[in-house]
Amino acid sequence: MKGVTKQTILLATVALMVITGETRATLYDGPAYPPPGGVSWSGSGNQGEGSGAVWSYSSFDFAGAYGGLGMAELYWGPVRRGSSIVIHMDDYTNYWDSGDILTYNSHTSTTAMWTGYETIVWRYSGTGSPWFSDSVPTRWTITLAGNAQWVSVGSIPGTLTSSYGAVAVVTGDYQATLLAQASFPYPVNGWAPVYDGFNAVDTYPGDYAFTSMELGFWSSPIPEPATLGLLMIGGLALLRRRR
Repeated sequence: MKGVTKQTILLATVALMVITGETRATLYDGPAYPPPGGVSWSGSGNQGEGSGAVWSYSSFDFAGAYGGLGMAELYWGPVRRGSSIVIHMDDYTNYWDSGDILTYNSHTSTTAMWTGYETIVWRYSGTGSPWFSDSVPTRWTITLAGNAQWVSVGSIPGTLTSSYGAVAVVTGDYQATLLAQASFPYPVNGWAPVYDGFNAVDTYPGDYAFTSMELGFWSSPIPEPATLGLLMIGGLALLRRRR
């Protein structure tokens, strides 16, 4: 059974707090799909086969978002929920269990990685050998090209609800390559896309491979003119108190 990659659609609210001329951390809208102002999406390939799935995002409307107020910031990445990043390769009775869930590992500006371990049951092909069970390393990677780059969630001055380790700062059209892999036993003997490797190994009858990653956008609006006025007044009041 082949897996699915999900994009979440949720609603949230935004909050801007101003105290004595200082702007406090933003609570960003999201995770959501599509982002405010809309987006065009196209995709090809499969995250568990060959070179992975290639997703393209274009036609963001930063100026027209939020009813014409405009979008100040836009982020994209995996959503942290119970089963948001999964690689499953064993028991056919469940799509996933707690051991299938991957966690954030690392990132560069172009590539982010989430890793874990999964149980696989196999035997040496063409022999009467007994079945073997082992926990093998797994990983999801997302590689970006275009107007987006990975940053640490902790480096963002605000709250991105349910974000997961790293998010991409989006400033325009971009492309993401999603690839789910595992380190397989004989005859693969190394890293391979999940479905390709699972099909190459003589796995236990009835077991199957499943991959899933939930992705979404986070955003914030450009402050309204009245809010900007309050910020300026607060700043002037602070300056006057300091004199």
